[in-house]
Amino acid sequence: MSHPNRLLGLPSWSWFAISPSLIAAAVLAPWPGAAADPAEGLFREPVLVAHAPAAAGPDAPGDRIVPYGRHEGAGPVFALGVQTTHRESVSRRLGWSPGATFPDLGFFRRRDSWRYELTGQRYDAAGKSLPRESWWLPADEAAALRPLAVAELDRRSGPARRGAELARLLDEGAERESWASWQNALVLAAWLSVPMALLACVRPKAAGKEESAAEAMREV
Repeated sequence: MSHPNRLLGLPSWSWFAISPSLIAAAVLAPWPGAAADPAEGLFREPVLVAHAPAAAGPDAPGDRIVPYGRHEGAGPVFALGVQTTHRESVSRRLGWSPGATFPDLGFFRRRDSWRYELTGQRYDAAGKSLPRESWWLPADEAAALRPLAVAELDRRSGPARRGAELARLLDEGAERESWASWQNALVLAAWLSVPMALLACVRPKAAGKEESAAEAMREV
């Protein structure tokens, strides 16, 4: 049997402090931090390609993957990666929005979109001695190395198919909408504390009436 002066195991009077504290914390909660990049970790281990520029002519050796640690002397070697364009928006509204069926309750709503391009940066020691502006492959030459990058990542990752994941990100990018954050958990707790505080106002009165009725019955 529950105690008439307790709510959720806490003294009823404590909700008069808990609820305002939760509301204040929800109002002052910091905005959610940056979302994780879906491409993070794809190139944790360098994918190195010995690449002959297009100007080298038809007799130049073809592009090929070279193992890390054995790339020196293999010609111009480039480490593949991705250039990311990230757009993000975090919104928070409280009250009725035009045309909305339900009011906004102050929860954080996050939207992110990512677009990717394959890049290649000079990796061998000879290349590092060149002017910095010559370290990067032109965009069209980097894009032409995509089959090598996809095949190598698939080979390394096995059933995880990280190469297929790279191909999808290059083609489609990524989009994500999320309400999940500890800030929203705090907002939810603040809203749920309001009826608890209101119930705490009623419970002592109801308990007092029950005690008066019990005393009257004993007198009779």
